[in-house]
Amino acid sequence: SIENNYTQLEVGWLLAAPSIGAIVTQILGGRICSSLGARHTVLLSLTGMAVCCLLLPCASALSVSASAVVLCANGLFYGPMFPTNSVLLSRWCTAAERGWASTQGE
Repeated sequence: SIENNYTQLEVGWLLAAPSIGAIVTQILGGRICSSLGARHTVLLSLTGMAVCCLLLPCASALSVSASAVVLCANGLFYGPMFPTNSVLLSRWCTAAERGWASTQGE
């Protein structure tokens, strides 16, 4: 925030932006996973998050609003990972390993 002269309020919005996006798509993430499949959902999510990470420095140079939009989009792509992680763990791990594995994945 010092480098870009952001106020505390702007920093708060930037920190909250990914969570706002993730809340929206977490609810839909199970539906997305069941229609696309777990592997394709993970591929789409990781690709979208990578693009957002590449865009963030440019957005940061433009404005706080542009940064917030990119961070919110990053959260939108991250949201489906939670339900998809549960699906993948249920397929790959035995019942005895699922509890431990779920703590490692988040």
